[in-house]
This record gives sequence, structure tokens and C-alpha cells, in this order.
Amino acid sequence: LILLESRSLEGDWLDGYARVVQKAAENLDLSRARPGPGKVALVGHMMDRNEGDQVGNLREFRRLLKGLGLDLVSVWLDGKNTESLRKARDAGCIISLPYARPAARTLAKTLEIPLVEVGLPIGIEKTSRFLRQVAGMTGRRDRAEAFIDKELRRIIPSVREHAFRYLAGRKVSLQQDPHLAAGIVSLLDELGMETTQVLLVGQAAGLSKAELEVLAARGAVFEPELTTSAVCEKLEDPDPGADVAIAGTLFPRSPKTATWIPFGYPNYFSHPVSPRPFVGFEGVLWWVERLTEAVIQAEHRAGQMLRR
Repeated sequence: LILLESRSLEGDWLDGYARVVQKAAENLDLSRARPGPGKVALVGHMMDRNEGDQVGNLREFRRLLKGLGLDLVSVWLDGKNTESLRKARDAGCIISLPYARPAARTLAKTLEIPLVEVGLPIGIEKTSRFLRQVAGMTGRRDRAEAFIDKELRRIIPSVREHAFRYLAGRKVSLQQDPHLAAGIVSLLDELGMETTQVLLVGQAAGLSKAELEVLAARGAVFEPELTTSAVCEKLEDPDPGADVAIAGTLFPRSPKTATWIPFGYPNYFSHPVSPRPFVGFEGVLWWVERLTEAVIQAEHRAGQMLRR
């Protein structure tokens, strides 16, 4: 039994998630460890639901790390029971994602193993960086470069074709938590798309200096800086000049001309059954496919409006 104190007025929803994971790190029995140099644990994954997108993300994390010759023994959180979390005791390294940095540090200290802090692997550059950072900590740099090269040769032809034909120059309104937003903005840049509006549902804590600079350059506004009515207004009325709006469904009102991609937390409208990762190299393919569909739909809707 783990006691979780109610401190909801002292932070936001991301703080609450991090505190839950931190309590687990402080209280779970991690004795009888059998650490191995090829075993790693991933701490700070946002497992917001047990559906195809997050199931796919877990598979993609395992696939990426397997590409480095690493065995992912535990993910905090993974939607399973505490025994799944306890398997972190066998890790030889902790990989820290942004949603639970304190818990990752606690585990690394308790288990007396190395820690590497990485960003979300969304998009080509950030996924490559994720792999290189983990490889640097685990002594697998050459293997990482070979794996990255193989993956890029696999996905780049399709990505390039769709980016040039459908996506380059298109405008996107983005309403996400800060960590997702940093990754998505990087991906949109890679695809030649323009991010015209960024509303961050959460605080700046946990973002790197580079990520803050990128988001600031897009005029990003953090939710705590707005009044409640202003948040509702911005969430309900994405940039009218955008072709695509990527937003959760807390305030579900469809944009007039942009195509809405329901994404992030909460997401009541999209419930994938099969694994559909949005992280890693497989995630890049999902994003390109979904953005292409959205742009074509926006063109169709705009054409219909003009004919009227």
C-alpha cells in the first residue's frame, strides 16, 4: 500500500503524475536485484491509457532499444501491476523521460546504477538523439549509428515524398502538454510545416533550455499564464489560418476550416485498437500519414466552402 498525499493545489496535472511515480520509486521493494549491463529501465513514460497508441509506444521503445542491443526490462509506467515496475531492479541503467525525472533519479540512486536523461523521441532528430544519448551511456555508439542509418534509409523515401507533395508550407495549430509540444514542433519543422499557434497545457518545468527557446520562438503560451476563460477560448478557437489543429478533446468544438487531429490528453474521439505508436521512427511514419490525411481533408473542406 502506497499513500498518496493530496497536494493538487500546489501543481498541475503533470506534477501529479510525476508525484505518483515518485511515490512508487520511494516505496516499492527493489531488493534481490540482478542487474545486467544489457538491461535498462525506462522511467517517466506518460502511460495515459491502455489503448493502441500507448501499446504501440511501448513496443516502439522496446524495438529502438533492441536495436542498440539492450533489453528493456521495465517501463514506469506501463499500465501493468507493481511487479512489472519492480523489474527495474534488474536494470544496469535508468533512462529518464521528462514525465517523472525525480523518480528516475531516486531509482538510479537506490539501485546505484547510471542515469541518462533524454527527451521524448518524437520526430527524426529527437529519436536519433534519444538513441545516441542512450548509446553513449551504455557504450554502444557504433551500434547506434548503424541502427539509425538503417532506419533512416527505410523511412526517409516515404517521408520525403509526402512532405514535398502534401505537407511543406502547411500551417499547424498546436495545443499539447509542453513535452509533447516540443517533440511535435521539431517534427513539423522537419516536414517543412509552419507552427502558427502553440498553447501549452502545463508548466515549463522539465523542459530543456533548447526546447524552451524553440517553443518561445513560436510564441508559445503556457496555460498557467492564462485565465480560465482565455484557456477555454484558445482551446475552442484554434488559429483560423491553420490547415491542421493538433489538440486534445477537453473542449471539443471542431475548427471551421482546419482539420482537427484529436491527440494528447484527454482524447475521447480517437481509440486505436491496433498498435499505433507516435514515438520513434515508426511514430514518424504515423505522423506523416495522419498529417497528410488532415491536410487533404482541409483542402477538401476549404474547396467546398469556396464553391458555396
